[in-house]
Amino acid sequence: MLNLNPDRLPIKYVLGIEKELPSWPEPIDVLHYVVDRANRYPDRFKDTFTLHSVSKYYCPGKEEILNQSIDMLITKGFIAQIKDEPGKETYQVLVNPFE
Repeated sequence: MLNLNPDRLPIKYVLGIEKELPSWPEPIDVLHYVVDRANRYPDRFKDTFTLHSVSKYYCPGKEEILNQSIDMLITKGFIAQIKDEPGKETYQVLVNPFE
């Protein structure tokens, strides 16, 4: 299960203002969203997520920025793509910087 350590959270998540910042959704915002969901709902969310769910529920209308953020997370080794079927792209969290 993915855990959140409040002492490791950037202040924008503690204050809940990340969506108000012009840089949203940065790669770290996407990762925080996924880890936060897994932490809050451990029976429903594990260490994987789909592009569809993040684009629909977290940042609708920002697909291009979301795709760039996910590509950056893959490049930096935070996540890996485990399924690449169109419409069902699935990713796994490899590194949780909030733990």
